Amino acid sequence: MYRLLSTTATATSRLTARHTNLWASSRTSFLSTSSDSVLDRPRTPEELNDNRLDAIFAKVASTGQGTITREQFAQAVQQIESSELKKFKRSVSRNELSRTGSRGAGALSRTGSRAVPLLFDTELTTSAPVATTLTEVGTAVDATAAPEATTLSAILPSRVATTMEVGISKIFMAGFGWQGASCLADMYGFAGDTAGFALITGAGDFAGVCIGHTAWMVGKSLYVKDNTIDMTAEFHTGILLGTAAFCSGTTWQPLVNLLHDTLHCGFQTSCLLTTIGCGTAFYVGLRLGRSVWSPLLYGVEANNYANLKADAALSLSVGAATGCFVGTDLSFGSDNWMGSTLGIEDSMSTVQGMAIAGSSTAIGFTAVQMIQNMAVKPGRSWVD
Repeated sequence: MYRLLSTTATATSRLTARHTNLWASSRTSFLSTSSDSVLDRPRTPEELNDNRLDAIFAKVASTGQGTITREQFAQAVQQIESSELKKFKRSVSRNELSRTGSRGAGALSRTGSRAVPLLFDTELTTSAPVATTLTEVGTAVDATAAPEATTLSAILPSRVATTMEVGISKIFMAGFGWQGASCLADMYGFAGDTAGFALITGAGDFAGVCIGHTAWMVGKSLYVKDNTIDMTAEFHTGILLGTAAFCSGTTWQPLVNLLHDTLHCGFQTSCLLTTIGCGTAFYVGLRLGRSVWSPLLYGVEANNYANLKADAALSLSVGAATGCFVGTDLSFGSDNWMGSTLGIEDSMSTVQGMAIAGSSTAIGFTAVQMIQNMAVKPGRSWVD
């Protein structure tokens, strides 16, 4: 942990880094003059940006006590590339989905098999107000002034863009994969009320989300020319989201069977309870997935309070996707007012049914997420 010392020695602020004692851990390796120096040798994607940042601050620190003056801090900032500073800003997003396309080769790191959080995920804390902060070389501004407020109207276009991107690349693909897997399960003789059918459709949900997310990011890196995209990290994100989708996808058919066949619930009641049940399953899948995958995959963030809230908000919209998916089931008869548009008939081809299934989940997700986009304050939504 480095401390930034004021020139008058009256104000001190804590520059919180990722490690509890950066100087102690980096003094030997980062100040080494050998050819293996982090700043001199090529870095692998797994080393990423953390080591470079640690090395920069260790190099300018002259006290040996883990503290730097304002002048030394300014010197260190000048050595940080502008692309890295952009990644700092992007890395404070609330969860993996809202960081889509932003976690480049500098945004994540891993030591051995233990995951390391994203840059600046930990909130900055200060023991005393910082008088000034450097914005551009030679320009100082008051850092204690209130930040410029972001209005909902200003941030709404970005929220809508993220919603559309997630809806197409993941939510549509979830329904598409689930329906395709259901056809496969039926081909192999698994009835809709069997555990085998539920597991196969859950696997289809997993495949649709994981492949959809990864393929989208591959296309984005190629055609949008976004060199900050780390495809390994994006694949890890696909695994996490696919794990949650497996939980909700496996839950969907048994839950609908229970509501429709056993409890004889009406269509709208079934939609509502499916939204709650599968949304909860997706949320549980996300939290368990983080526990399982974060020690193994550096693209998966461990459970914390910030992503707990983000996961809950995302799961609400995903739950709405599964509720709208009930509209594809024509066994509800005339009670299904979505059936004329979203109903999947036996006479339809497999691909046609998959496309309608994907469309239904995308519609449900988008409808509820747009409500969140317009209702949640700036900085509070998982898409911010």
